[in-house]
Amino acid sequence: MRNMRTPLLAGLIAILIPACINEITGVGDEDEMDMGSGSGSGSGSGSNNNATPNVASTLDKGTVTTENGKTETLTLTLTSEGGFAGDVTITSTLLDSASATIGAIVLAGPTTVTLAAGATQTAMYTIQIPSNTTATVKTAEFKLGLVSSLGAKDVTSAVTINNTYTVDYPAGTGSTSATHPNAGMDITIKRGTILRFPNNDTIDHIIHGNNGFAHEGQAVGVDGLPGRVYTIPTTGVALGVMGTVGCHTHSGNGAAYGNYTVD
Repeated sequence: MRNMRTPLLAGLIAILIPACINEITGVGDEDEMDMGSGSGSGSGSGSNNNATPNVASTLDKGTVTTENGKTETLTLTLTSEGGFAGDVTITSTLLDSASATIGAIVLAGPTTVTLAAGATQTAMYTIQIPSNTTATVKTAEFKLGLVSSLGAKDVTSAVTINNTYTVDYPAGTGSTSATHPNAGMDITIKRGTILRFPNNDTIDHIIHGNNGFAHEGQAVGVDGLPGRVYTIPTTGVALGVMGTVGCHTHSGNGAAYGNYTVD
């Protein structure tokens, strides 16, 4: 009897052990597959189905410092996010510290930019500041209003307009009267504007002035030298007065002068 029970017990063990092994292996594979399926589904939903359409917008200059008579350029960058595609309508304004439009300043640039999904577009805008914009330092805000199917938003840059008007004598100006800066031109400025005449040439340029516009000294080797900046305040010039201002050294009977009127 002892010998018969031993083979039967061995046979039963041989049947049960593989079954247990198969069952354990099967449970482990099922858990791993479910986790993989859950993870894959979650990742797909997060990256494709829940992205929010948007138009990202930036200006290349957060601040601009300029002056009377200058033209400044800013670049707007628009980027489609979340699959946005369509037109962005753009309006440009320059507002003073009281949020009033500074009407005399000319703004130029595109009024519509079309974005394809995932694309980036740039648009260039100029701020043209007349010579007679301000007699005091003026703070302003350059604002681009952006409107798309998603709604409206603004992008802005802080602008400082100094009460200066600069007439630069660049390298290579030379002695020819007619090619001097502002020669023969009519320029209107606000009383209180400071006229600046930097000499970046390699020869002397003494600055002439009359009718309240102060003439530079005429000492040879002292005045008008390369590297100097001659300034003329205009607070003492009467309103409506016109004076001739320009290079005295190469005046050419006044051919190198500009005509400056204070308003």
